[in-house]
Amino acid sequence: MTALVGLFIRIVRVSIMTAREFLKENLPAGMVEAVVYAKTRNKIRKRKALDSSKMPDEITRLYEERTSASLDLAHPHTYNEKIQWMKAYHSTPEYGRLADKYLVRNFVADRIGEKYLSKLYGVWDSADEIDFSSLPQSFVLKATHGCQWNVIVPDKTKLDERVTRRRLARWLKLDYAFISDYELHYRFCEPRIIAEEYLTNGSLSDGSGDDLWDYKFWCFGGRCHFVQFLSNRATGLEMAFFNREWEKTPFVYSYPRNEREIAKPENLDEMIEAAEALAAGFPHVRVDFYRMSDGRIVFGEMTFTSMGGYCDWDPPETDEALGGLFELPKRPY
Repeated sequence: MTALVGLFIRIVRVSIMTAREFLKENLPAGMVEAVVYAKTRNKIRKRKALDSSKMPDEITRLYEERTSASLDLAHPHTYNEKIQWMKAYHSTPEYGRLADKYLVRNFVADRIGEKYLSKLYGVWDSADEIDFSSLPQSFVLKATHGCQWNVIVPDKTKLDERVTRRRLARWLKLDYAFISDYELHYRFCEPRIIAEEYLTNGSLSDGSGDDLWDYKFWCFGGRCHFVQFLSNRATGLEMAFFNREWEKTPFVYSYPRNEREIAKPENLDEMIEAAEALAAGFPHVRVDFYRMSDGRIVFGEMTFTSMGGYCDWDPPETDEALGGLFELPKRPY
């Protein structure tokens, strides 16, 4: 019966996704964005009204609904299960400050030095405060209190400032902790907008756009065990995992596997050392760096709940293997 219910839920979800795609293709972009914003605010309102003592039960319910797998938060084993435990019991203010894209800069500067930080052009509490004339020709705008709230601006002359301000203002009103299936440490971020330098490694060989080499260091107990490499953003994001010796592993999650040979970066040891310095003292954190074509290393972010604990591991047994590296804190927050 449980399997049939799970199948029905997945069929309904696919139908909803199909309807959403139809609306996106046939409605003006501004109208689609307004509808999504209104629905998101309603979702947040309902979730925030839930008694905090019931959060673990709600996290369990959502996990079982989305995965059709049971979850026992008292005895988690896999990586995804332990991320759900962390969301339920260890969403600390410290994690929130380090997930904050502006506040984390001080932590990075203190632990590994300012040289790893991207250039910062400004920070604002309101979208109306942004002086676009003071910004360089290319830059990136980010909301500090969530994920994927970015406006990438390779050419300022093509930017619609009115639309951008409206989008940023909406993001500032949203509580990401209750959008993302209860990644509750985001409650402790401070909603602001920052402008940082636009990072690129230049045009791709086929002329299809710019690429950016993204290295994500998966650390458990302060030690880096694996390096995730993402590239080919313009043509279709691809993923590969390596061990510390830069030997490709057989697993990936949620994205196509990069089957090509990928050269070991000359400063891999430096990146691992920097990642471990930032990860020291945490049961698990993913530390992201960008490596530029000139060898420069630029800090990206620290992520404590990768994919919200919904990594679609391939092969599936990877979930159990990584869970074995993940030692949970002894006492819930």
